[in-house]
Amino acid sequence: MRLLFWTAITSLLLVSCDTARFIQHTPTLANTGQHTGADQLHGKLLYSSGGSSVNSEDLNSTDNPYQLVQGLQVQGSYSFRKKMAFQLSHMYSSEKGGSDIRGQKTVIYRYKRNVTEAGISFFEAIDAQQHLFVEMAGGFGLGKYTSTEIPSTLAPGGRYYDHNVFKFYLQPSLYAASKNLGFALGFKFSSVNFGNISTNYTADERTDRYITTGASLHTTTMDFFMKGNVYLTSLPWLGLNAEFLWSSDLGKKFNLAQNDWNTGIGLSFRFDYLSKKKK
Repeated sequence: MRLLFWTAITSLLLVSCDTARFIQHTPTLANTGQHTGADQLHGKLLYSSGGSSVNSEDLNSTDNPYQLVQGLQVQGSYSFRKKMAFQLSHMYSSEKGGSDIRGQKTVIYRYKRNVTEAGISFFEAIDAQQHLFVEMAGGFGLGKYTSTEIPSTLAPGGRYYDHNVFKFYLQPSLYAASKNLGFALGFKFSSVNFGNISTNYTADERTDRYITTGASLHTTTMDFFMKGNVYLTSLPWLGLNAEFLWSSDLGKKFNLAQNDWNTGIGLSFRFDYLSKKKK
């Protein structure tokens, strides 16, 4: 609890209070290996879908706005020591949005996001049976966001808004792990930098849409996540995984209708069980 408290305080100190900008962000799903010992190789392949809980007509120039966020995330974790693991993940996310009038959807913009994260985690059992663990993970991420606005009378020829992403993160969590079941919940605090921003929006459009005129932008995010695994009795190396994540932009730098939630569902793999079976 003391470690979690100071992690939260550190993240809050990174927050600034500038007005919202154009950045439309989608949080990456949390990567937790849920290891119980050394030489364990775990992986996940997840379909993700997210959106905004605050999107409304007041925050858009269109009636009945909608957002559709879909993606794919691949996660891996290897415990190279009894209490340490290396984590690696990649997220691809696509988004389109616009207006939905009487079931007729009109696409106005499209986003594509690619982010890779790598880190180290420290985990330790807190019960005698070694089923309940605490974990502290930390690392960095990098990637690229691209956005396109469809050509219209308001934006002749279309518009684009592209930038790179670089982040540092801390991820404290608590998880339970057994032969057939797993559950985890925790927080992810990220210091996120958006650099090499390039766009062809005009000066007036930048003012109207709160688009940053600088070459970079920084904010801090706090994500809360919970996830569960169910492994098959007949195939203990294969399981099902589901995750929910809620995100908050502490720096208030994102699009006002930010994507503040993300879910994932897919397959879990314990590859070390395959090697045990061969032996």
